[in-house]
Amino acid sequence: MEKGFITIATGDELYYRLAYNLLKSYKFYTSSPMSFAIICDKENEYTKYFDYVIKIDDSKKNFMDKFEIFDKSPFENTIFIDADSLAYNDLNVLWNYFETSTDFSCIGEEFSIIPQEKEDCWYELQDVGKYGENVDYRCRCHAGLMYFRKSERLTKMRDDCFDLINNYNIYKFKIRSDSIDECVLAVTMAYNNMHVTNIPENFFEFFPGITYLKLKLKKNYSEYKTCWDNLTRKNISLIHFGTKSTKTPYYVFTIKFINYENKQKKSLFGKILYEKQLLLFVLKLNHKISTFFKKIFIKLKLIFKKSK
Repeated sequence: MEKGFITIATGDELYYRLAYNLLKSYKFYTSSPMSFAIICDKENEYTKYFDYVIKIDDSKKNFMDKFEIFDKSPFENTIFIDADSLAYNDLNVLWNYFETSTDFSCIGEEFSIIPQEKEDCWYELQDVGKYGENVDYRCRCHAGLMYFRKSERLTKMRDDCFDLINNYNIYKFKIRSDSIDECVLAVTMAYNNMHVTNIPENFFEFFPGITYLKLKLKKNYSEYKTCWDNLTRKNISLIHFGTKSTKTPYYVFTIKFINYENKQKKSLFGKILYEKQLLLFVLKLNHKISTFFKKIFIKLKLIFKKSK
């Protein structure tokens, strides 16, 4: 396949349910759904809804599984979305944003190789060994939304990711240990000259950074503020909730709304189908009645002629 979306769910059933919710939200907000794949360690009631189910037998059930997408994706061009995310608008527009991206890309920031005061880069070049050599910039990225294109350059970056992971303890990073996947991607992106992609500021947000959120799902309207700049933005397209935040009313209500609307559509479709079948039945019945009386009329006409 030329292109499609992919997510991942391994281990606890919760992650499979979240992946299914992501799929439902994507399909709900697009009129032209594209193929959607899932990488998993087992098949269950949730995986059957995906177009491609790619099972991995040696799942680590942690961030390491995310790096399987580079080899395992069934698409030449892939957009990865973390399972604990939800769509609030048509995500197909992402293909336009990533159209001119490098063979691997995601959202984030690029920094000068010269350390600056108050910058938020996660590492210094001297702290990441050979990966800090011969680079033009440093990088910070968000691994909840990524794009990649199969190529030799991507394979090289993937190999560097695994090498960095296997030797992670000898390097030094400035952020928490549970963001290992993003640190690894940031370093290997810069080392392989892969660049972040700029997308509209109101397209994507990480829920823990949201300080104010209003959702009017019936009107397909939202507005929100974040801790980064406190500006009001409208009509967000994708929220990466994070597993803990999927218990918040915002996430729960969104899924209930989508389930209700899908049920209504199904009910309406069923009603339309019933009315269509009823109409066909009436037309067929009218045809049979008409044919019946036509035959009687012909017979009566013959009888009348004979009597003359």
